[in-house]
Amino acid sequence: MDDALRNAFLRNDTPAIPPEARTLLRYKNSLENMRHLFLYGMDLRTVTTRHIDTWEADLRKIMGGIVSLHRTANVEKFLISTDAVLEHIGKANHCLYRVSHLLGQQGDKNKKLLYQIFNEVCVHLFNAIEQFKNLDE
Repeated sequence: MDDALRNAFLRNDTPAIPPEARTLLRYKNSLENMRHLFLYGMDLRTVTTRHIDTWEADLRKIMGGIVSLHRTANVEKFLISTDAVLEHIGKANHCLYRVSHLLGQQGDKNKKLLYQIFNEVCVHLFNAIEQFKNLDE
């Protein structure tokens, strides 16, 4: 999707595009941004429980929004599998819980495990993102 169309989606400037597609695009962008942050944008040594709480809450909101859309709209046009996207986001969230538990523990072994778990989060986020169909069709 080109930048102009993506920006139009996000500003709600395109009435021909269903509102559920705009909402799902916002969720997809949030997942992509979170994944990018974990991979490239943040020094994982500086992660705090406050960060984890924020990310966990963001993922729960996305999951709740997808569940709500699934009940009220035909999201199958925009998602390959609602169940799969919810499963992958749930797994990413579970990994964040594991990170939160490890943050209070000392030792190189725990730090190494923490970094491995963040890699798992990125894999689950990628798998969730892959469930979104091309939203500009």
